[in-house]
Amino acid sequence: GFMFNTGATNGNALNLQAGGATINFNGTDGTGRLVLLSKNGAATDFNVTGSLGGNLKGIIEFNTVAVGGQLIANAGPANAVIGTNNGAGRAAGFVVSVDNGKAATIAGQVYAKDMVIQSANAGGQVNFGHIVDVGTDGTTAFKTAASKVAITQNSNFGATDFGNLAAQITVPDTMTLTGNFTGDASNPGNTAGVITFDANGTLASASADANVAVTNNITAIEASGVGVVQLSGTHTAELRLGNAGSVFKFADGTVINGKVNQTAVVGGAL
Repeated sequence: GFMFNTGATNGNALNLQAGGATINFNGTDGTGRLVLLSKNGAATDFNVTGSLGGNLKGIIEFNTVAVGGQLIANAGPANAVIGTNNGAGRAAGFVVSVDNGKAATIAGQVYAKDMVIQSANAGGQVNFGHIVDVGTDGTTAFKTAASKVAITQNSNFGATDFGNLAAQITVPDTMTLTGNFTGDASNPGNTAGVITFDANGTLASASADANVAVTNNITAIEASGVGVVQLSGTHTAELRLGNAGSVFKFADGTVINGKVNQTAVVGGAL
């Protein structure tokens, strides 16, 4: 594997390549690893011309545990920075390692088959500046300590395991979050994880099988602002409304197993 790390100079920036080609990982098992380590000094930008990983190969880690930083698609956030598309062009994996107060911002599209969000201590923040899509058979796992993830565009997290952590995914107005979310895949009796909608939005299943729950023993789905949150499929979660104008709208056949408004939303009082 390769590791790039930054020195103590303020305003570090690393331009990994030029010419727009993808950094490929051509090993037979696809597990070559590239670590982008934000280390010492001021927040660090890793600027990428082209993208990292693809052909279901390459595990890329963006690590801001020591100091916050950005992983940037030089052509703009509407361009891929991890993988190239949500099919065969995905990277094998994308790992984001953060800590409380040491945020990771990804200003580019992310296409990786397996994604890991891990925080050294509770409270690490991950900001995705564009699409995140793990594909039809992809996964997302939260590890180590509770983190907060913010998306900005329609995104697919696939089969998601909150890992018995009080992690939170925040969805902005009008966006759709797709996935099948489990509180603790290793111990189904545990309940963990919160999905918060800022205003209007949709929570959709990533599975073609209608028998696969959209949420399974997660802590809550929150409608925190003024708007309509659309749900379908089967859910085991508390439903929380944070505003007098907050609405949940259920498609035909929606099944909800859980309380309503028993607990204040993460972002504020009922």
